[in-house]
Amino acid sequence: MKIFIHRNGKQFGPYSPEEMNRHLADGTMSPRDSAWRKGLADWIPLAEIEGIIVPDESGQTAPSTVREKSRSRLACFADALRHVQGTGCFGPTA
Repeated sequence: MKIFIHRNGKQFGPYSPEEMNRHLADGTMSPRDSAWRKGLADWIPLAEIEGIIVPDESGQTAPSTVREKSRSRLACFADALRHVQGTGCFGPTA
């Protein structure tokens, strides 16, 4: 997979996921940089590209995948729906 970056009106790349992870680790790329790879309809934040590892505040790295983010968003939506319906984790809402 080759990844392209769009920043400040300029396009960079292609980069491999491994190259992108090194650039993220050394701070030359940001997880918020716009990224595109074959199969995407539009540019998305680099952090949402499957296989990209985003360092956290402590410098540790954690894999970031679209699948994990989708599950998280779905769980959040389901919790909100249960709350509105009064069937949330805490029982019926008053």
